[in-house]
Amino acid sequence: MTTTISRAMAKARGMLQTNDDARFDVLCLAEKAFGLDKTQLRLRGERLIDPEPLYALARRRAAGEPLQYILGAWEFYGLPFAVGPGVLIPRPETELLVDLALAFLREPPYRCGDIPSKGETGAPLVLDLCAGSGCVGLSVARHCPGVQVHLIELSEEAMPYLRQNAKPYPNASVHQWDITHSAPSGHGSCAAFSIQYCDLILTNPPYVRTDDIPALSEEVRREPSMALDGGADGLRFYRVLAERWLPRLRPGGMLAAECGEGQAEAIAAMFAGYKVEILKDFRGIPRVVAAGA
Repeated sequence: MTTTISRAMAKARGMLQTNDDARFDVLCLAEKAFGLDKTQLRLRGERLIDPEPLYALARRRAAGEPLQYILGAWEFYGLPFAVGPGVLIPRPETELLVDLALAFLREPPYRCGDIPSKGETGAPLVLDLCAGSGCVGLSVARHCPGVQVHLIELSEEAMPYLRQNAKPYPNASVHQWDITHSAPSGHGSCAAFSIQYCDLILTNPPYVRTDDIPALSEEVRREPSMALDGGADGLRFYRVLAERWLPRLRPGGMLAAECGEGQAEAIAAMFAGYKVEILKDFRGIPRVVAAGA
């Protein structure tokens, strides 16, 4: 049975009537189902098609599957990243980490801009801990080709997405490691990655309190618990950063970590002894804690 694109999209919106973003979701799903961009969908609204590919996607969305997983990719910092079950979905507030990193790397002594350059101190070494899809570290690799970015992730489920996303970037490498252990020093799965000191550490670690996870929306709970669960108080990984990773900064280096609402002051206290700054996201929520060596 055939129908027009416009009618198929209207029916799909009805299938998602409890979704506040139904119009946007259906537009994205129709792009995937019919292989047309948003402009083409509008211009060809009366074209006859088989609507079932769209309806199948809409049923998955209505059942609570994240839109990003259905699409298989999501944009972050103007770049596409492969995502799916097993990897955290990139979010707009996390772009603040990239803003901060680029501002840091484009100032002396690094001066790493859009043109590949080793700057005054050699290629700056950047770590992306709990890298997930790699959206943070790879955005830095794209906009500062003169840096070397090492992306560290433990999850077996996330690694295929991370490796796929890192392929276009010759200045980025992927390592599987548990950051709660000692920093990689030439052993095990990180045999190719030996580090003593680095210039910049970026991380969006798990920061949801364990007891709060059941109260999250069904959609968020479909994301990997490994990427959400920050322990009893949500601060487990920040203690690891303070104890094991901050000491790895070179003089003048910086660590920047995303955090949850209401956590910034406690994290800043953990980073005592460093030059600490708290940055707010676009909603005015303290979102990133930066510590300078």
